Amino acid sequence: MEKLVVVIPAFNERENIDNLVNSLEKLAASFNEVRLKVVFVDDGSVDGTGEYFLERIKKSNVPFKVIFLSRNFGKDSAVRTGLGEEEGDYYVIVDADGQTPLSYIPLMYKKLKETGVEVCSACKRKEAYRFPRKFLSALFFFLVKLLKVKELRGGYSDFKLFTRKVRDCVLSSQERDMVVRNYIEWMKFPETTIEFIPVKSRKTSFSFSRLFFLGLKSIFYFSPVLLRFNFVPLCCNNCVYLNEINTSFY
Repeated sequence: MEKLVVVIPAFNERENIDNLVNSLEKLAASFNEVRLKVVFVDDGSVDGTGEYFLERIKKSNVPFKVIFLSRNFGKDSAVRTGLGEEEGDYYVIVDADGQTPLSYIPLMYKKLKETGVEVCSACKRKEAYRFPRKFLSALFFFLVKLLKVKELRGGYSDFKLFTRKVRDCVLSSQERDMVVRNYIEWMKFPETTIEFIPVKSRKTSFSFSRLFFLGLKSIFYFSPVLLRFNFVPLCCNNCVYLNEINTSFY
């Protein structure tokens, strides 16, 4: 039986853990053809996110692994850590704040299997935010188009399901500070897409400022119009992870 690994990076998401665990239980119950394994990476939370998730997930029937990072290394570092800590046939990245509905994962898996491609990306049919953020998002993607950044597409996020081949390519990269979703786009693996309606979470730690700097980094890293700048590394390659990132496993 094939194995699907659900990678969940989290930073200060304690308020969303109950809904997340409930969704994981429903997801596990809906999958008959694959084995599910959840890898939850607490990215240095200070509100007890990882501890509370561990307490809640133990009461369920969902197979899991919880990883605690010693400090906040950033979302993409947490994603790469999660991808490297569990062997599987397929991987999917979801947010802990509930904005990526887990109920779409079986459909993504089915479509990937039917089409025989390597990546299934979920695209938002509409944004869950109000006008100011929608306007800023539209302005950002206008700039992206102007600077010819092909790896950034409106409505797409980290919500991707992909094969082990893609995961291995991500982990083998020597990029010290990659944006995982953009790197997957850049590799140009055969891809299919589904549309979904995002859920507006009660609270998310991914603030506007963090989104702004993530977008800025993505533009400088992938725009052929601009010179490439070397940002101060937020994460390291796999070898440095083992030496410098203090992790605890459960």
